[in-house]
Amino acid sequence: MGYAIMSARKILLTNRINRLNFQIMCLGEAQNSLSQQMNNYQRMMNYYNNKNGFLQMYMQQQGINNLQNGQGGYNFNFMTESFLPLFGQYATVSMVEDDIETQKKQLETQLQVATKELEAVEKAEEQAIGRATPKYA
Repeated sequence: MGYAIMSARKILLTNRINRLNFQIMCLGEAQNSLSQQMNNYQRMMNYYNNKNGFLQMYMQQQGINNLQNGQGGYNFNFMTESFLPLFGQYATVSMVEDDIETQKKQLETQLQVATKELEAVEKAEEQAIGRATPKYA
């Protein structure tokens, strides 16, 4: 009787371990996708910062200092306002990436517990088989 119960428990634990591994794999793929998205946002922000900085430096070299709010035809505030949504998306992706990392750690902890329980069940199953096997003299 003990062998049958241990075998059933072993099957359930194996199934749970497989599901946990699958969930961890899916979270890893989502994390990779978000990392690529973060890299794209960083590149865009770096490009914006460099372009804006070079443009300001060029205008200062040319002696054009008062171009705010369309006085000279160029508005630096427009560039800043156009990139505000980008900064918000970057922050959102960063928060989602942190949430995924937390979920992944929780699943890995559950996986460790399930693996240890499976080892204990396998050991108990072997003992149950040993007790159930008839011994002949």
